[in-house]
Amino acid sequence: MHFRGHFNFERRHDVRNNYVHSQVTASNTRAHDLLVRRFFFSIFAKKFPAYGFEKHKGYGTRAHYEAIKKNGITKHHRKSFLKGLV
Repeated sequence: MHFRGHFNFERRHDVRNNYVHSQVTASNTRAHDLLVRRFFFSIFAKKFPAYGFEKHKGYGTRAHYEAIKKNGITKHHRKSFLKGLV
């Protein structure tokens, strides 16, 4: 069943709605990224207990740097981030 042409809807463009929509989209994307990060680091914490991933979730804390110096890096560490440390 086609309704095209049977209804006359007024279309309005509101810049504020675009702004709010982009903010909500950005928030949802950020929340999803954090959720994925937590998921992966919960796995890494079990696989690599010496690094303390369950505490710092991979963020560059003093404990994280000390664990890297003591245990080396894993294949999951970003080498570009670790320049000068290792």
